[in-house]
Amino acid sequence: MAAGKQPIIGFLGYGKMAQGLIRGMVCASVTSPEKIHVYDPDKQCIKLAASRGIQTHSSNHDVVAASNIVIIAVKPDIVSVILQEISPIVSPSKLIVSVAAGVNLPAIKEKLGSDTRIVRIMPNIPALICAGVTAIAVEANTLEADVELEKLMNAVTGLSGSGPAYCYMMIDALADGGVRVGLPRNDAQLLAAQPLLGAAMMVLETGDHPAVLKDKVCSEGGTTIAGVCSLEKSGLRAALIDAVVSTTERANELSLDTF
Repeated sequence: MAAGKQPIIGFLGYGKMAQGLIRGMVCASVTSPEKIHVYDPDKQCIKLAASRGIQTHSSNHDVVAASNIVIIAVKPDIVSVILQEISPIVSPSKLIVSVAAGVNLPAIKEKLGSDTRIVRIMPNIPALICAGVTAIAVEANTLEADVELEKLMNAVTGLSGSGPAYCYMMIDALADGGVRVGLPRNDAQLLAAQPLLGAAMMVLETGDHPAVLKDKVCSEGGTTIAGVCSLEKSGLRAALIDAVVSTTERANELSLDTF
């Protein structure tokens, strides 16, 4: 592709993740809405895409035919069917990008052919506001490190892919605690969400270990250490670890069940 030329990108599926990726691409001037092609069996999704200036189609086949880059943004259980549908028109000139959890690169390559260029990515839902994080694994003809990253993609799903849901639960629970001690609901939600945002920014910007930053908030015999002790007794740390492990195990199961 010529330097400076916007790619033509097709999306098979137009759910929340596809919408978030498109919003990020447009905001970053990677491409423009008229260079994006979409198909989704949900007519409301197609109507929404069209209202945003995106090119809509009546089949996955048509999207692939029109695009240089094809992003598979559907549920894992229908990936196999879609790959069979598009395989006759996938050529080495097209880059295939999969967002489907648990569907590994060899499985996709088996359906599309050995010369297919494939990338697997795992974004998360904050991509909707251009604040997401995305792990990337390329098809394993290149570096050994790429193969190792592919092996870790299900773990990425368990942590960063599903992590926002755990954070939303924490915000909801903290807000409920605020309401329990007398704060109005709207104020409680803001006061629950903002500390998570600020704490995350400090971890990323300072590079300090979260435990070090936590200790800086806890003074001897103070209020915060009392709350931390309560969380430890309730098993918060173990519950979050188990959530990541359970999600990763489910992604591994999908890898086995999908194809």
